[in-house]
Amino acid sequence: MSYFLGIDVGGTKTEVALFSMTEGRVKGEHSFQKNNKEYSARFLARERMETLRRGGYESALSRVVALIKQILSGKGIPVSDILGIGVGLPGPVDPSEHHMIAGNSAIFVDRPIGLDLKHGLSYSGEVKVENDANCFTLSETLAGAGYKHAGERNNFRSLGVILGTGVGGGFCYNDELYTGRRGGASEWGHIPFVSEGHPCYCGNLGCVEQYLSGPALEASFAMRMYSQIVRRPKAAEIFELAELKDPMAMAVVKRYKRYLGKFCATLTQIYDPDIIILGGGVSLQKGLYEGIHATMEPYLFIKQKPPMVVPNLL
Repeated sequence: MSYFLGIDVGGTKTEVALFSMTEGRVKGEHSFQKNNKEYSARFLARERMETLRRGGYESALSRVVALIKQILSGKGIPVSDILGIGVGLPGPVDPSEHHMIAGNSAIFVDRPIGLDLKHGLSYSGEVKVENDANCFTLSETLAGAGYKHAGERNNFRSLGVILGTGVGGGFCYNDELYTGRRGGASEWGHIPFVSEGHPCYCGNLGCVEQYLSGPALEASFAMRMYSQIVRRPKAAEIFELAELKDPMAMAVVKRYKRYLGKFCATLTQIYDPDIIILGGGVSLQKGLYEGIHATMEPYLFIKQKPPMVVPNLL
């Protein structure tokens, strides 16, 4: 049995998970394949805390280190028994420098968080640092929706798309991530999507993130309701209102699904994947998947056999 730590660093929340991994399939555990071998993994502990970006990088790092030590102490596992640590960061990570090089969580930009964790934990093992959307894509490909739907894994192509506070994603081919020269591949949230559209914090107009993120959906509804609402509803509530036949919610959700279909079709034109796996809070809405292929079809050059578009499993 081998022990690993996973750290998901977000702009709002940070989660640390301790899990064990064994070779072979174990009933009731997460199973996956890698290099033609099957493995099983089981969560032993997972704890979440506020990231508290305003406190700065050093404060955030020290709190992560303290949480890791607390989890390991509670399970009686010394840090020397950890075979590897994986860190997901909310922005592109340079594959040679292993630093986050852009993103709205600026305290992590150009910071050697992998080395700093090793020092803080007195840990001599391997620490891998990667963009969180790439981590999502790889995990779903190896052990989630991609694993479930893959069938023949040779030349399997999967896309992960995050529809959350922001929009991001990743691309896997043959169970390997493609991250690009600077780690900026699949940064779809900042591709211009609507001509002369809403302004984005990146400085451009009409970015994908301004139309397909959870806050974008919420802002679209709130803007159309003006002063008729006392509290701005969350994305899940807007979908619930649409199910209840609220006219404005239905119109906003319909437009959102049209944008999503167009976006998935655009990705299909570029990558021609076997599967598109959706993540993030918006992906939890079952109505999102109804009629998705019909919405994609007008934007597809090759209309036969479009890729599966499915929710994540992990």
